[in-house]
Amino acid sequence: FNFLVGAVANYLSDRIWTRWGRRRPFLIVGGLGASLMLFVLPLLPTFPLLVAGIVLYQFFVDVATPLEPLVMEVVPPPQRGRAQALRMVLQGLSVFYFYNLMFAHFDEVHEAPAWLASLGLETITGEMLTYWAGGVLALGVVAIWVVLVRETPVAPVEGPAFTPLGFLRDVFADRRSWFIYLLFVAPTFVHAVWGQFQPLLMTEQFGYSKGVVAAMALPGTVLS
Repeated sequence: FNFLVGAVANYLSDRIWTRWGRRRPFLIVGGLGASLMLFVLPLLPTFPLLVAGIVLYQFFVDVATPLEPLVMEVVPPPQRGRAQALRMVLQGLSVFYFYNLMFAHFDEVHEAPAWLASLGLETITGEMLTYWAGGVLALGVVAIWVVLVRETPVAPVEGPAFTPLGFLRDVFADRRSWFIYLLFVAPTFVHAVWGQFQPLLMTEQFGYSKGVVAAMALPGTVLS
């Protein structure tokens, strides 16, 4: 989806202008969709529905990828260093929050409140709370985009109407950009091979509990 949706969303965001701006419509639609899927995913009862839900979630996440160009446009150049520093601090706090407050309690089971029990949900797991907390945070981010972020009107990039062939030509025809793409592709492949299976490796192969994994991640989180 990064290529089929994210790349196209960024490409199109250069070529439109709406009353909401040119980047924000993608962020708002993608953010709302992703937050909705975070609430729904832990409730899906079958594997095919779960796969479909994950695909939809990733679709909406990639729709919101024009965030990076928006940051570069909204934050003044003299403040970009401070903005990146603040961003790194908040990302570190989010990792700390996930590993030490949510992941450590992922397998816990709690009795559901009466109003949820009346809807047929008798228990709430730590997994559900993790997803729902992420959905609430995502909604908060969308609210910031809607209320606090404004884009300066600019003329859309002029050119022919969007076509798949024209998109590929505009993005990949310039050989000077190929080495830049390689810098992004290499770590992406590494993450795809190792990052997706790291939690399973720690819990299933090494036999650590999720609480122990959270404790192991704490020093690295604090140092980073």
